[in-house]
Amino acid sequence: MDNISHPGRRLLYDSLGDDEFRLLSIDTSLGPQPSDSELISCSLATFKRSEYTGALDGERQETARLWPGFERINYDYSSLFRPKRRLKNYTRLRNYAQTLSHRQIIRPPQLNDHGFRYELKNRYIALSYVWGPPKPAKAVMVNSCEVEVRENLYTALLELRRSDWVRQGIKIWIDTLCINQEDLDEATRQVRSMRDIYMNAWQVVAWLGPPLPSTEVAYAAVLWLARHMETGDRFKDFVQLYKGFLTNFNMWSIRTDPYLLWRPEVFSALRSFFANTYWQRLWILQELGMARIDALILCGRHCASLQDIFTAAKLISICEREVGSHISTVSGLFGQRQDMVASKDRQFGDDVSTPARQWGRILQIMKMREQKYFATAREHQAAALPAFELARSANTTDERDKVFGILGIFCISQIASITPDYGLGLSETFIAFTRDLIRNNDLTILRLVHHAVGDVTLKWKRFAPPREFIPGKMPLGPNWSVPQFPRGRREVTPPCSHQLPSWVICWVCSPAPLVLLPSQYHADHGLDNLQSSRTGQGATILRVVGVLTDHIATLSAFNDSEADPAYPWNCDDARNLPNSYGDLSGLQEALWRTIVGNSTSSGEQPAPASWAALLGSHLWNPRGFNSPRSLGLGFGLGAFMARNKYLVLGGYRLSELIPISATYLLIHGGLIHGGRGPSNQSTSEARFWASNVLAWRRLVGTQNGRVGLAVAAVKEGDAIFVLKGCGMPMVLRPTISGRWTLVGECYVHGIMNGEVLEDLERGRARTMNIEIE
Repeated sequence: MDNISHPGRRLLYDSLGDDEFRLLSIDTSLGPQPSDSELISCSLATFKRSEYTGALDGERQETARLWPGFERINYDYSSLFRPKRRLKNYTRLRNYAQTLSHRQIIRPPQLNDHGFRYELKNRYIALSYVWGPPKPAKAVMVNSCEVEVRENLYTALLELRRSDWVRQGIKIWIDTLCINQEDLDEATRQVRSMRDIYMNAWQVVAWLGPPLPSTEVAYAAVLWLARHMETGDRFKDFVQLYKGFLTNFNMWSIRTDPYLLWRPEVFSALRSFFANTYWQRLWILQELGMARIDALILCGRHCASLQDIFTAAKLISICEREVGSHISTVSGLFGQRQDMVASKDRQFGDDVSTPARQWGRILQIMKMREQKYFATAREHQAAALPAFELARSANTTDERDKVFGILGIFCISQIASITPDYGLGLSETFIAFTRDLIRNNDLTILRLVHHAVGDVTLKWKRFAPPREFIPGKMPLGPNWSVPQFPRGRREVTPPCSHQLPSWVICWVCSPAPLVLLPSQYHADHGLDNLQSSRTGQGATILRVVGVLTDHIATLSAFNDSEADPAYPWNCDDARNLPNSYGDLSGLQEALWRTIVGNSTSSGEQPAPASWAALLGSHLWNPRGFNSPRSLGLGFGLGAFMARNKYLVLGGYRLSELIPISATYLLIHGGLIHGGRGPSNQSTSEARFWASNVLAWRRLVGTQNGRVGLAVAAVKEGDAIFVLKGCGMPMVLRPTISGRWTLVGECYVHGIMNGEVLEDLERGRARTMNIEIE
């Protein structure tokens, strides 16, 4: 490649062939430890991708391909724990932690498993990083031309230059420099090859940026979890042996929360680590999905492997109450105390919108890596739903990359046939992608479509967070720095501005942050023989065939701030609605199974029978220990009962389905026994999952006496359809043109396994050809 120009001139790029890409070589002639102020000089050349296959036979199975060239950082794991005066069994714990620190066995990282230096010819490193803001820009020399790069890439190049790999001549692939960003055709072709580029890289290096003051503590905690706890059983035993309690007082109850006896700054450091903007980046779904499991996660000179990060995230998730809940990144509006009910940040009004369980995103990436080939397209569609949800919430510079950046993920590549085309506009891209996903009459992707919710009235006032006791400290006083919210209207999710049909997913305008139901449902089972007289779809019209099964009659209020007197909304004859489940006990079972989507958080279906404990009145007591007051919208079961006790389902009020007597309130409601009602681990898991599922959804009753759970945008009179090709019932709303608008999905207990066939035979439902606009 002859693209060397004179100093001061713009870098010129030659055209790339189909089997070609560019690689960067960093000049290391300045010595083993060059100054950061010395100019970075690089050369860029073109190579055939087929000559860079990533590794020799069996080399991808090698382990310990760790980052060479830096002094080893010896982390003192004993410093993670609280000092002696606050810790029982402190000597035993400190000695244990120090033993872990001294027993580490480090293999020379520049040597392979056979003791020989790696052969770095025809090898390259792929860099994964966040572009960051365009200013301030830094100058580097590429082929004797001065090129401006963003600051985050500049700091990454400084660290790469110190590596023994680079000093031995290994080359680097960096999208900003190796792709001509001004050539739209080249960018399109290179994006199509991104999956292969990261899969065939000798190693992938993820750059989190320069270190923060908390970085060393965060890496020490991650490595301690990953390399010395290792398994969930071992970590749970350790936590049970060395845990403390935070005691929180409020006007209703005394609440104690267990926690691992780490120093407070350890939880804070991990919170900062998981909130790094790198984990929010869209392209990591593909880059880390294709990388080796020992890909390097660098922050300054601190290094951990991707496997280390995954293992630490898994352990944090396993011990959610003792560890995870104290790491959660929460809204700055409400401080560090919030309900544990949060798989996403559910505090409406938080403009930062940082997910509260960020390690869950990392675990989902790991799950995508492990997915295998499924037998049917529907199974691939169901497996792809979490990946789509990750993509929709991720950050990217070009909004079209919300689609193009996930095409290389295995489960998506099995169902999507389009290729990146940056010549298409944003709306055209979204329409083409949704149409491509449903081309084989598999409508599973429609589960991600949610109609705009509109606005609600804020009723927040200034308040004091709960007082908190920490062992060895005085109780914290009220924090009056929480801002006062003026009354007024706020949009939950603004209407989409991209003029898309209701059946097309907008990857930019996100819906309300409801949690995805992970189970694969089969409401359309047995509908394969349904025939439509008008098949296919036009440019903006989706034509499908389905079964009209029911209509929505009653709706709950989905948050505390919803001051509209229409909710809970009950139709005029709500008390005369039938009960399709036979008797009261059948209706109660339908209720508890509906509020968890008849599934568990892991996607297991049906929910275990032991979760019938969700009908326990102590869980629905608005002032009980199990229903702590929410600082935000109140998505707990107690808050739900407080605003929806008059909701009618199957002819019964919610307060009649789950009666709470005055005597029970006195004994179990928070004034006695610290507010602790009957509880166990299974009940606790069920309660938290139910609260997450209910968040941003409405509990609904139907005209035929069924119980359902629908998106917040539904209204009385909306129709419930089971569409051929979609395992989840969908809510549709008629338009003045005679067509329909797609509102969103709706779990309806009693029709989730093909029961609509019986309804058709008995005349309680009818087949329709549907046009959705």
